[in-house]
Amino acid sequence: MRRDNLTLRLAWATVLAGVLSSGCASAWLPAAPTESIQVPSVGASSSALSPERGATITVETIWVGDDIPATGISDDPWIGVSLRIENRQDKPYRIEASGSSLWLALDPNHPSDTLSFSPIAAGMGDAPRDEVPISATIPSIVVDAGASARAWIYFLGYPFPESEIPRRVTLRVRDGDGHVVQLPLADPTRGKLRWRIPARRSQTMIGFQSTQFSGAQFRGVAPTTMVSRVGRFDLFGTWLWDVGLVSGFAIQQQGVLPSSTSAFSILGVSAHLTAPVMAWGGWRNPRRVGLYFGGGEAAWIAVQTVAEMNAGRAPISTAVNSLDGGLEFSFGPTPLAPTPFPFVPEPQLALPRLSFRIGYTQSWFKDWFSGSATGGLVTTARFAF
Repeated sequence: MRRDNLTLRLAWATVLAGVLSSGCASAWLPAAPTESIQVPSVGASSSALSPERGATITVETIWVGDDIPATGISDDPWIGVSLRIENRQDKPYRIEASGSSLWLALDPNHPSDTLSFSPIAAGMGDAPRDEVPISATIPSIVVDAGASARAWIYFLGYPFPESEIPRRVTLRVRDGDGHVVQLPLADPTRGKLRWRIPARRSQTMIGFQSTQFSGAQFRGVAPTTMVSRVGRFDLFGTWLWDVGLVSGFAIQQQGVLPSSTSAFSILGVSAHLTAPVMAWGGWRNPRRVGLYFGGGEAAWIAVQTVAEMNAGRAPISTAVNSLDGGLEFSFGPTPLAPTPFPFVPEPQLALPRLSFRIGYTQSWFKDWFSGSATGGLVTTARFAF
């Protein structure tokens, strides 16, 4: 096997591993309340309970682990809030973040089913999105007299039964004067109060591909399966990209590849882009037609007979490089998982739930654009999970 082929494989594997790992990495997803969540006149004394003398707490953003909308409450959920605090008092206003909690109430007639998530970190300024600085001591949030400031609190929950049922979610914070402030983040009776989240930028899809080769150098079939990371980006429309791992087998009916059984096992990588051509159905139920193009590289390993294996012969491996292109049809958005939170995606084209491809592929054995070659019809079906 030539050294440049080996180098290309290592480059493919490095890029693929980086994309797949970045797609699976944990991150924070911003959820914007569709209605104002604000508590005015907090902290004023009973003799001076007025907007001019109190403090106002506003929930600006709710942060959730990006796995929650996709998979639901399967692991320990992370929930955070970004607050804006305006202090109109003549003394500093303090929130004891260690005494805050996040309550999830299922039914007011069954208080024993109410859950409480505990704080794990808090601070002033903008909320961290990459790594939460967890410490044994959670600091207080202090806003000077006559000032306003941003602050954040993160909570860690736990899996619980009936997590697919909507719940009333309440942020409870305790201030320095002992007042408990309650901010309703979600309520099933308030249909207009939703958490608007960005449409997913990438997802994992599995698929099946069938290739009918009809060239003189190789005539046969190659059914394969694939696991791909599919994403989108906007450039004069919504483009789709995918990188993935491919595995399967091939049967040679006629050709030049050496194999005593005329069968080969396949393992390789692939990458494609899909350019938008036409879309209809709106963002709630999109249907799209696009032109896809891309390629891949795979190792075709000849399947040995029992006699060859008993003789200890090394299997014959052939590098197969391919380019392919054609039409792609995609349907429907990937649905959100059922959760206790009122998620609603941004109104834009979402990633597809199903996609089908039909096109032409051209393959070269051992080297790109040289040596033995074959081509044929390729069809692909993929679905998100």
